[in-house]
Amino acid sequence: MNAGRIDGLATALGALNEEFEPYDGKSDYRTLFSVKATSVVVIEKDGRKEIQIY
Repeated sequence: MNAGRIDGLATALGALNEEFEPYDGKSDYRTLFSVKATSVVVIEKDGRKEIQIY
C-alpha cells in the first residue's frame, strides 16, 4: 500500500469512528478495511447492516 492510500483510509477511519459505535463483540462481521490495528466492519443486526469500528 502506498502512503497516500493509508493516509486516506486513516482519515476515513477517523470520520467513521466519530459517527458509529464500536464493534459489539457479539455479531459476525465482514471487514471493509483496516488501518494498523483498527478495522471498519459491517455487521447485520435485526436484519439491518451496520458499520462498526473494531
